[in-house]
Amino acid sequence: MAKKITQYDLRRRTRRDRIWPEAGDLIYHRNSESGFITIPRTLSMICTLVKLLGGKRDPSRVYFELWTRQRDDGFVEIDDPDELAQVCGFWSPSRAVRSLREALSALSDLGFIRLAPKGQRKFAFALILHPHDVVQRIRHEEPRKIPSWWWALFEMRTDDIGARLRWEPPFGEFPDDL
Repeated sequence: MAKKITQYDLRRRTRRDRIWPEAGDLIYHRNSESGFITIPRTLSMICTLVKLLGGKRDPSRVYFELWTRQRDDGFVEIDDPDELAQVCGFWSPSRAVRSLREALSALSDLGFIRLAPKGQRKFAFALILHPHDVVQRIRHEEPRKIPSWWWALFEMRTDDIGARLRWEPPFGEFPDDL
């Protein structure tokens, strides 16, 4: 079933085609080709935050790669840690997998993913949690951890794209003065 084209989409496409008449033949069409996924429109912002929160380890490339490996179900099987490490930019043969494991641990510690073992392999499966929920939880639990400039941009972006922020603190955790 073809997606209905909205007036907004039609205006954008018309403007694009005026600037680049051949654009329709040059771009990737998610609905008619394989090898593509759906990602949140805020993913680049989330990766920036992951980089800020991850410190020297910068797990943002690993986070992005995990997103590209899931199939709209948040589930990733880490079958070949060496290959995953290299794809994420960890090239040193002696440190690649260790750097990958450190990045996965950082993402798990920050709450962006959950990890599960397979036999003796500690990092065999990853579950990518809803990034907006994670960001809201971090902001609630440790407000100073998320820079105010980032949060302001995030709120504007989610408003612009019509994303509903759905996380709420567990019952009884709202401050008394609200």
